Amino acid sequence: MSDDSIAPHALQNRIATKFRLALFRKVRLFPVRIQRGDNRAENIKTSENKTMNTSNTIEILGDSAIIIPQIYKLAADIQDWPLILPHYRYMRILERSESRKVAEFGASRDGIPVSWSAEQELFPETNRITFKHIRGVTKGMWVEWKIEPISIGAHVSILHELDYPVPVLGSLFANHIVGKLFVENIANKTLRCFKTKVEAEHSA
Repeated sequence: MSDDSIAPHALQNRIATKFRLALFRKVRLFPVRIQRGDNRAENIKTSENKTMNTSNTIEILGDSAIIIPQIYKLAADIQDWPLILPHYRYMRILERSESRKVAEFGASRDGIPVSWSAEQELFPETNRITFKHIRGVTKGMWVEWKIEPISIGAHVSILHELDYPVPVLGSLFANHIVGKLFVENIANKTLRCFKTKVEAEHSA
């Protein structure tokens, strides 16, 4: 049976199982001690490229001067996401300040529950928001929201970057399980929900 004929959740389970077996049986997870003059240091340095890099974008129609602050507030107020985003199950704020939050996130990928913890930082002067995942299978993932004015309204992008320190299998798991099956799906749903809400309120 080819991978094309396998349901997404079955493919996820198959790849994840192979990944876990490889981690425990074949892959050395502990850091390699580098001696002075050891040319392996250069190889490790050049292998630090991100194994997953995804970008989700959408254009939201309206007067950019009006809708950009509205979009920014929706993205910044993560405590309200479960109220306006059907694919989010819960949001628990653990720490909060004027420009920073730490929270536990719970979402759903077409019925498959996923959860993680992340630190959010706000940069309202440039209409940017960043997240750093600090717990969960996506620990270490860096996320950036950017909201930019365009002639027809606003261009919103979400960039995700994640590096797994496991050659080959790390890239496979990051791209096909974390990236394709979960990150892109959830991010696209979030952007579409924001678009629908903002455009409906703008045209009312």
